[in-house]
Amino acid sequence: MNISTTFVWIAYFFALQMIEPAVVFTIFSGLMPVAILAAVWFGVSEASPLRNRVEGFGLLVVVLAIAYLCAITMLG
Repeated sequence: MNISTTFVWIAYFFALQMIEPAVVFTIFSGLMPVAILAAVWFGVSEASPLRNRVEGFGLLVVVLAIAYLCAITMLG
């Protein structure tokens, strides 16, 4: 866990140097619920699964918004 946390923070600080800090923070914050869902998929017992379809739809919207934000940031 410490190695993955270290990697994420180093990547976060590196991204702050390369692109707009507001974009970095938005992507970083949006990926947290996605990471929790990935933890559920990999069988981590502490991670909470989706409770209903509305929550799943909301997570899908978050993923699409992050992908769009990444695309417009990378393409200028």
